[in-house]
This record gives sequence, structure tokens and C-alpha cells, in this order.
Amino acid sequence: MSAKTVEENVALPLKIEGRPRAERLARAAELLQLVGLSEKAKAYPASLSGGQKQRVGIARALAARPALLLSDEATSALDPETTRSILALLKGINSRLGLTILLITHEMEVIRSIADRVAVIDAGRIVEEGAVWQVFANPKSEITRSLLGAIRPQLPPEIASRLAAGEGAETILKVDVAGEAARGPLLSDLSAGVPAPFRLVHGGVDHVQGQPIGTLFLAVSGADAALLAQTIALLKDRGARVEVLGNVARPV
Repeated sequence: MSAKTVEENVALPLKIEGRPRAERLARAAELLQLVGLSEKAKAYPASLSGGQKQRVGIARALAARPALLLSDEATSALDPETTRSILALLKGINSRLGLTILLITHEMEVIRSIADRVAVIDAGRIVEEGAVWQVFANPKSEITRSLLGAIRPQLPPEIASRLAAGEGAETILKVDVAGEAARGPLLSDLSAGVPAPFRLVHGGVDHVQGQPIGTLFLAVSGADAALLAQTIALLKDRGARVEVLGNVARPV
């Protein structure tokens, strides 16, 4: 509220509750210290940065000691550095106060950084939910796959544009691994177990909640149907999910 100081903003819920002034000010001071804004207690919102205003909002939301903190798009208008600092603050509040935080966001990187569990909502319905690393590793709905497209490896456009059905010099496979499957010597096992030559053309491994999640794009050369099936079977036997994306007429 622009006409109130930072201190008064944070104390407002307690004033509405009818708490004594001394108690309100003491709680406001405690929370401003928690969010790192003790020196701004007498300042007005107009003098604060966007990140500082978010910190004041968080402090005010905590004033009445809620059982649940609802955070709706808390980082959507912030620069990357400020976003990181706000997420670190929320994570610290969750840990220090033992407070559950319900975070609403379209930014999957924010979820990857801070959340323990995620629910994906489409048209007002929860379409999937679970531990963050499990949903990120194996998205089941189209909306989740679309949202994750910005932070998970994708087939480079110059390769994707050359994909075709039917025969070709190379078959492009998308291989997804997570957890123990991502920790094993997958490519070494494939090289030793199947005679079809292959190459890693793109991909990467990320870590979410301490669990490795990988997406690899392999180009398998000159494999007939039986050899390709053998390749896919070995990958699946090692815990991978495999999708045949198509063929390219010449090596990529």
C-alpha cells in the first residue's frame, strides 16, 4: 500500500486482527530481518525495487503466521538475478519455518529450482502430479511436455527438418533416462551389446532433486529392422524410454 511505510505494510494484517501496536511492530521487525529489509522499515514502496517489493509482500503474508503461503507468479516480472534471490528466500522460509508454500507459475525452471512436488493444471483440471523429478523425467500429458520444452534437450531444428519416414542412412532415436538408468553405462552397454554403429548427436543430463534426468538423441547407421529392434530392446532393458523419430537420408 503506497501510503504506508514498509513497516506498516508488514504489520497491517496484525492491525486488522486487533493486535497491540508494540506486538505489531515487533513482528514486523522480525519479518523484515527475515527477508533482509530491516533498513527499509521506514521507507515507502515507491522507493523500493521490484525485488524489494516482493520481499515486503512475503513478509506481510507471513505476519499472521499462516499454515500455508500462497505464492502466485512471484517471479514473473523479475530479472533473473532477482528471481534467484526470491526463490532462495522462499526456500529458506520453507526450511526455517517448516511452512508449506503453494507456488503457482508457468516457469518450469522455477519449479525445478524450488519445488518438491508439482501438479500440472490444464483447463482447470489436474492432468498429472508427483515428485518434480519424476514428472520432469516422464511427462505424461501434452501440456507438460510443451511446458518442459524450454528446459529439456530438444532435437536441433537442422536435424528435425530432415527427418522423414521410410528408409535412410541413419535412424534418429530419442532416449530418455532417469534415476538409476541415467547413472549406468548406457552407451557403453549399447556399444558392446549391439553391432549397429551409432552416434550421440545431441542431448544432456540434468539433476532435479538430486536425481539425474537425461535425454539423448542417437543416430543409428545402416541398421535393418531386426538390428534396430535389437538396439531399442537393449536400451529399454537398461531402463530407458525410446522413441523412433524418423530417418535422415545422409549422416547428420
